This record gives sequence, C-alpha cells and structure tokens, in this order.
Amino acid sequence: MLIILCKILAILPLNILQNIGRIIGKTVYLCSKKYRDNIQSNMIKAGFNNQELFRKTAEESGAMILETPKIWFKNKYCLSKTYTSQINVIKQALSEQKGTIFITPHIGCFEIIARHLACYYPITIMFKPPKKKYLESLITNNRNIYNIKAVPANISGVRQLNKALRRKEFIGILPDQVPNQGKGTIVKFFGHEAHAMTLPAKLALQNDSILILAFAERLSKGRGWQIYYERIIKPDTNDVDILTNHINTIIEKTICKIPTQYLWSYDRYKKPSGSINN
Repeated sequence: MLIILCKILAILPLNILQNIGRIIGKTVYLCSKKYRDNIQSNMIKAGFNNQELFRKTAEESGAMILETPKIWFKNKYCLSKTYTSQINVIKQALSEQKGTIFITPHIGCFEIIARHLACYYPITIMFKPPKKKYLESLITNNRNIYNIKAVPANISGVRQLNKALRRKEFIGILPDQVPNQGKGTIVKFFGHEAHAMTLPAKLALQNDSILILAFAERLSKGRGWQIYYERIIKPDTNDVDILTNHINTIIEKTICKIPTQYLWSYDRYKKPSGSINN
C-alpha cells in the first residue's frame, strides 16, 4: 500500500509535492510541541535564534520528505533537474584513480546526490535501516539502483565500504549521525559538545582516499536542486580525531550557507546509544 501511495505521489509535479510538504511541515511544527522544541533547541544552540527560521526549517523538512517519492520513482526526470558547476571536482577525483569518500550531511536533498554521482561511477552508500520494518524494503529497493549499492550501518556495511574504496570506487556517508557508544569522538558542533562518527576519517586514512563534501540545495518553485562538490584538503596528520574535527568544521560552515535546509529536528547533541546516561 505504501509503495502504491509513493508511486501516486511521484506523479505530481515537483513544485506541488514540495509545497504540500511545506504545509505539512509547518502544521506538524505548530501542532507538535516535541518537534517544535527539538528544532528550536538545536537551532538556538547553533546560534540561529529566529522564529521565522524555525518555521522555515520545518517547512523545508516537509519538502524533503514529500520530494523523496519523486526521486525514487522518477529518477530520470529528477536527474534532469540537477545542476552543478563543480563537475570538475568529480572528474579530478576520477583521474587520480583513488577511492573517493563523499561526505553528505543532512542538508537539502541528500537523496539525489548518490543518483547524480552514479551517472559517473559506481557508488556504495551507507544508511541506517529504519526502525519500522515495513519501511526497510521500500527504502532499500529504491536505493539499490543502477551503479548504487546501499549497505547497512554495521560491521558488514563497513567491510563493503572498504572493499569499494580498494576497488577505487565512490562511497557515500552521512557523517552527522550520532554514532553508537565507543564508535565516535567528541567534537564542538557550533560551540557545544557533540558526538561525531570517526568512520569517514578512518576510511580516508586507511585507504589514502579522497574526501569530498557534497550537498544539494533545494531550489525554489520546484526548479530542482543545485549540487555542490568541494574537495576536502586533509590535514597533514594520521590522527583520526584531528581529521574528524576538520570534517566537522567544514560541515558547520556548509550548514551556515543554507541553515533552514539542515535537518535540525534530528538531535545532533544527544548522547550515543549504549551510553550510561542515554
């Protein structure tokens, strides 16, 4: 039933889907105190203390959810609505014949990035399986498409990422999820302590891989997405924590470019699962 609903939604024009999503996002923000408090608390900690920004963030989160079926089921159309002026960053990475790690924070439309990259080279992406089992097959099936392989966020998935890097392929990681206890390090996220995953840094150092930040800005009026690629210059160190902090700083600067398109409803400051005080 859910698949049928998503396919029906995918028929609608992109601007209508996104606008419906914005209405839903704003409604949830106004009606759910927990959701509203999460957005406000996280944004205020990061220095974004503005009621209009709070509401706009909720609206863009709704747009992100409603545009997803379009991306899943109308792949060719959505790719025709992607734009970038940094394609040279991808071509340069390919010319160096090294594995490349694409760091993709929860900014804008992160679903479209792997599909755009898959037009150039095979990519393995890591994702956290949803808690609701009925969603797992829907998400997995729509992420495992031509030149894209989705792997779970566990030991098996990490092994497959390593193998892809050794084959000199692309991999994609969402770096701003709170890791499980003992699998990350503490960084300063907008001046406050937050737990950050060390996996991107470890993989980059172990495989001498290229690091590229990628994010897709949602354009107004259903015009599509502007994708940005930025080569991350690694510090001259083999220290995982130093590189993790460096990546985190770049993510902060990126969020500041389009703060309302960051997923502030996710508690970036929460304690890792498995910790004593969690």
